[in-house]
Amino acid sequence: MSSDFTDYLAAQAALESAQADITVAEFHGTFCALMCTRAPVDTRAWVDEIVVHGLPDGTSEDDLWRDCLVEIADLTSAAFVDGECNLEILLPDDDQSLQERSQALVDWCSGFLFGIGLQPAAVCEGLSTDSQEVINDILDFTHMDVSPGVDEDQMGEKSYFELVEYLRVGAMLLYEEIIHGAEVAVADSGPLH
Repeated sequence: MSSDFTDYLAAQAALESAQADITVAEFHGTFCALMCTRAPVDTRAWVDEIVVHGLPDGTSEDDLWRDCLVEIADLTSAAFVDGECNLEILLPDDDQSLQERSQALVDWCSGFLFGIGLQPAAVCEGLSTDSQEVINDILDFTHMDVSPGVDEDQMGEKSYFELVEYLRVGAMLLYEEIIHGAEVAVADSGPLH
């Protein structure tokens, strides 16, 4: 993704400007789940839906926050669609503490599960064992201990990066199975007369 628009701090400022009650990681996790379950997604409508609830009545909306968040959603959508496994999980930069990055990872997982939960149950019925395992693992990740004092040694860093990579690949697996699986099923069903 382009670092111009996907900078975590810029996204955080955009959400704060919109007075949204959601973290950047939750925002991104929810959007990734929407892409995995109902692509294509109208990014502008989705951003408005999730953010409008934080704006007080009569507030003059500044489109800069919306443009930033829509750009993030558009870039995320493109990463899923291009099929090159270029998805990046939007989390704080590596110069932030492991505790802060781990909390964002938990938030991303919570947002992803929220997005999955917005779908009819049928969307996730019949998923492969691998895809079911990904969803169960994401649920488990929401229970990680991210309290202050989390081990920030080299093994902690390695584990963090392995989890981020697992989420990235897992989200792409779900997208391929749910979205492309549905496209193949429709194509295989033949013409409707």
